[in-house]
Amino acid sequence: MTRRGQAALEFLMTYGWAFGIILITISALTYYMISSPDDLVKDYCSVGLDFYCGDEFKIDFDASLHYVTVNLGHTLGVPVTIHDFWCTDPLNGQHYFRFLNESAGSIVAFNGGGINYDFSSHNRKIFNCTVEGLELGHKNLIYVDIVYSKAGGGLPQHQRGEIYTYAE
Repeated sequence: MTRRGQAALEFLMTYGWAFGIILITISALTYYMISSPDDLVKDYCSVGLDFYCGDEFKIDFDASLHYVTVNLGHTLGVPVTIHDFWCTDPLNGQHYFRFLNESAGSIVAFNGGGINYDFSSHNRKIFNCTVEGLELGHKNLIYVDIVYSKAGGGLPQHQRGEIYTYAE
């Protein structure tokens, strides 16, 4: 019985030291910013099954506000009416002002569903939100909510998505 106990103890000591050295190495790399945890998670934009993000999704900084930009398209195959669009900070649950960039610099504002905006499945539109209090130089999570209906009627539907990227 003594031999088995000694073998088990030697086994645990050998692999315990190796496991400890690996943990210390990973901790040191993370602490000294050689491998930041933000770098381990890829930037992403996901807006559910009916909508998709184009090539452009970003958070820009201007004064004290951040502008969340999403280039949205949809996969429904018929024109869609956007009844409302907003961004939410998941930390405090606050909804933020939202607007749509049109060509020639005009802005369509969504204020609680006051404006309906139609777009077909063949083009994408750039939607924006202003958001306060994000951390510059770090990745931030923002919820994107869309209330829409298919052309020709139908009940409005709600779709929630997420944007996770650096605030620059």
